[in-house]
Amino acid sequence: MAPNAINDRWLVAETVLADRVVLSVYDLMEVRPRVCVALAGSTHANVRLAPGSATVFDDRGRVLVLSTLTGERTRDRRVAL
Repeated sequence: MAPNAINDRWLVAETVLADRVVLSVYDLMEVRPRVCVALAGSTHANVRLAPGSATVFDDRGRVLVLSTLTGERTRDRRVAL
């Protein structure tokens, strides 16, 4: 597991498994995970951080917007590639 996004508040780690990618967003101020999402069938995923949200996207065209406050999914879309 290697970090693929970090700033003074957040650390995002990507774990690539045989059948999915798991992204974990950690709050460094509170020293705890805020969001964890498993993307079945993906081989690569990434995150864009914004105040209050994390936008997750993968190589299968999925785009998810998650609240970093609650971990809830606020948007779920698929983009045709």
